[in-house]
Amino acid sequence: MKFILFVLMFVPFVLSAEMKIDFLVGDVSIKPRGQSSAKAQRGQIVNPGDSIETGSKSMAVISTNGNKITVREKTKVMLSESKDSAGKNGSLSVFAGNVNCKMNKLKKQGGTYEVNSASAVAAVRGTEFDVSVADNGATLLNVEEGSVVLTGIEKSVVVAANQESTVPLGYDPTEVRIQKKRDWKMWAEENKIAPGREKEVVSGALIRAKKLDADIAFLEEEIEKKTLEKEEFLKYAESASKSGDMKLRDEYFSKSHEAKRLAYSAKLKASYQADKIALVKDVADGVFTWAEDKSSLKDDVSAIAVIYEKHYKKYIKPVEDEAEMRQKIIEKRRKKSEGK
Repeated sequence: MKFILFVLMFVPFVLSAEMKIDFLVGDVSIKPRGQSSAKAQRGQIVNPGDSIETGSKSMAVISTNGNKITVREKTKVMLSESKDSAGKNGSLSVFAGNVNCKMNKLKKQGGTYEVNSASAVAAVRGTEFDVSVADNGATLLNVEEGSVVLTGIEKSVVVAANQESTVPLGYDPTEVRIQKKRDWKMWAEENKIAPGREKEVVSGALIRAKKLDADIAFLEEEIEKKTLEKEEFLKYAESASKSGDMKLRDEYFSKSHEAKRLAYSAKLKASYQADKIALVKDVADGVFTWAEDKSSLKDDVSAIAVIYEKHYKKYIKPVEDEAEMRQKIIEKRRKKSEGK
């Protein structure tokens, strides 16, 4: 089975700046959002929304400000724009396959970094580690330097150098154990979906999707609350202005601005959670396609699809539409400059 890695990088200052293909070997293609793919070139700039795919015995290294992400063979990645209002956090979402992250410059640059999969979130601040994701949604974390906080459905563990932990889809991390980095392809092969265990994987996917759905519902309540606060503070500011109390007016304007910022931040976080649901859906759809007996999976797969579509329309599609529009503008300007 071909391993697929789908990477969503929300990297405002560390990983969105000067992202480029620093090195490549073999069959590597790049596909801007909404366009056809083309052969990738060494030194090529990678823009938000671009997908990169590697074939057999191929690889690509994406560099940015001294940090490097190695996309290994039979892997697909997609880079996206920042979703952090503070502008100091990045993330990498993995559908299946393997990436090696060398984030040694990250700490000096003042940022943090997350790697997401269908089953887990690995949070780091300057370190080197590997994340592997099998087609059953399980995640393996191997740390070479530093430490990584690995979170499953609820609980977290700290994985230090020469240690590993795994997270089955819909569950929490296993106990951390001492283990030098192992062959990720062998591990993925060991975690292929076995006949008769399809229901277990899809059930775990539904547990995860429901958890992310609940997280978004909580964030939407926060968005509504802070939006109302913003409007109320604006009214108080206008009232203070009419009464001639400029100091009080400025205080309410400041509070209104802060409420607006918090509402915006909550919206970005909700969008971030919606992207994670896409990871879960990918696993469930893969199992459903592969399974011979689909009858026991249909309800759970449909429930995941409903959750995904609800949030796709609200959070993901607007971003895709904006990227497509931006690409059309770039193409129009290019043709104009060429006199076409």
